[in-house]
Amino acid sequence: MKYVPVNVPVARQDGGFVVQLGAFASYANAQNFVAHLANQFAPLGVEPTVRQVNGLFRVFIGPYPARDDAKRTADRLRDALGLASTISVH
Repeated sequence: MKYVPVNVPVARQDGGFVVQLGAFASYANAQNFVAHLANQFAPLGVEPTVRQVNGLFRVFIGPYPARDDAKRTADRLRDALGLASTISVH
């Protein structure tokens, strides 16, 4: 089955929901995770971001204006790459 990307709107302001792909104790580990998967993210039309929250460096995609938008992206990542993720409030 060929995967066809579906564009999901990304919110332009803070707020909304994000798809969190991982949380790391060090920035270097978070960046290594992103770099390791970078060529797999591009065809899906997503770009991960690293943000420090509560002492951890979290890798996420978004924000999306609605939880359903974030869920669609999480489902695409799971189906295409086998990545587990969580939906979080941004």
